[in-house]
Amino acid sequence: MILELAISPTPPGVGPARLIISLRDTLGNPVEGADVNVEGNMNHAGMVPVTGTALRQGPGLYVLPEFRFTMAGSWVLTATATLPDGREARTRKNTDVVGPPQRGHL
Repeated sequence: MILELAISPTPPGVGPARLIISLRDTLGNPVEGADVNVEGNMNHAGMVPVTGTALRQGPGLYVLPEFRFTMAGSWVLTATATLPDGREARTRKNTDVVGPPQRGHL
């Protein structure tokens, strides 16, 4: 299985972002019936992970509409898709989360 993860907007900011997960077989056909979970971790110890479950939006397409990044910095997102027969696919994506704009600065 091929699992791909995209983030909107890019780069994401502190707060909600949309995660789009695509799940396909090796021939490129959509894979249905998966449970898709995402865990986000800062690249340093001490932060509580952010987790969420993606919802099916179409053939092989799963969306987590409001994944909440809790602070700016470097994050690692891990998406795991589990099929009813127990097979799993996993992918990781590194992303930098930007902070809110500073007041009084251009």
